[in-house]
Amino acid sequence: MATAKELIQRGMVAVRNSATLYPEYQNLFNEAFGYFPECPTCGSLLGQNQWKAFAAFADGADPNTLLTKNTTETMSKQTFKIKDRNKLYAYNFKKKGQDRDFTSRTYGDVMTEDFAIGYLDSASGDEELLNQRKAEFSELPAKYAKKEVVADVVDPDAPVDLSKLKMADLQAIATDKGYPDEEWEKLNSKANMIAYLEAKALASEDIPAKGVDTGEDLV
Repeated sequence: MATAKELIQRGMVAVRNSATLYPEYQNLFNEAFGYFPECPTCGSLLGQNQWKAFAAFADGADPNTLLTKNTTETMSKQTFKIKDRNKLYAYNFKKKGQDRDFTSRTYGDVMTEDFAIGYLDSASGDEELLNQRKAEFSELPAKYAKKEVVADVVDPDAPVDLSKLKMADLQAIATDKGYPDEEWEKLNSKANMIAYLEAKALASEDIPAKGVDTGEDLV
């Protein structure tokens, strides 16, 4: 097995294109930093920075001083699952102030949350392409999973049994309805969230709750 210094001497392109050296790079990086790196030659700035950090580590630097805690946490806190971890994924994007397209690429096994969202966002103008890309995930990123929940449970023509929904689903409904965040974001129980949604529904329909005097005389 090659050492970190030997891998750096071979160069990132040679390592990435090698069926034996690239897995060794991934494993050594994981041992040093606690997570697997992004592809260093696929257009990802993070992947390139990780290679530079690995080079510094190969020269004897403490890995804890090379990449920030936030970067480590970002890599470990993924809300999605991709089906094919061996596939190379890519999407085009534009940089601010530049007209030409840029391409971001990464393999499924090192895909980050930001890449997954960008991969889906870049297809938002093409419903068929977006659905194709969604199908590549066994679990969508939280941003898109929430949209799916709202689409599934919010049907103005059909009653929804709120008690069967998760807290995240209830919050998704509140967001989709446009209810002010400050009214519900501090509700810390499912029961309170359900009560809030039911009260808002009654208010929007102008239906008085039981026991409430509307001030109108009964005929």
